[in-house]
Amino acid sequence: MLKIGMECSRLKIMKEVILLVLITILLASCASNNYNNVDIIKGKFKITNRTIDKNCKEGYAIITGIVYEKFTEEIMPFAFVKIGELNNGYAYMTDKHGEFYAEIPVGKYEIKVFGTGYTSIRKTIVFKEKENVDIRVYLGGTYIW
Repeated sequence: MLKIGMECSRLKIMKEVILLVLITILLASCASNNYNNVDIIKGKFKITNRTIDKNCKEGYAIITGIVYEKFTEEIMPFAFVKIGELNNGYAYMTDKHGEFYAEIPVGKYEIKVFGTGYTSIRKTIVFKEKENVDIRVYLGGTYIW
């Protein structure tokens, strides 16, 4: 009886290992940019409000926002927000409520928002002095069909 129980445990473990290997292969094929069986769902980026903030420092602007998952519209905690160019800029992470806040020098910036497992989204915004720009970002993902 003990021997049969050990064989059942081994079969169960083997099934789990095979399943993990198949999942790893599937994820690796998606990561290699082979999009034959993958649907890319684009997100959306909305500027919801532009106001003047008299408390903002001279020569600076404020950007605030919330990042959501596009389909469920649930907040996305710990998403990444990059403001600026490739080697020059600012990087932020949303808090547990999906929110972020940044004071940046006035100018034209590319805003890139991304999260693990989601398609990044970019938008260029010109920030004026003492301006407070509030955005909402809805990240779409990569779905296998």
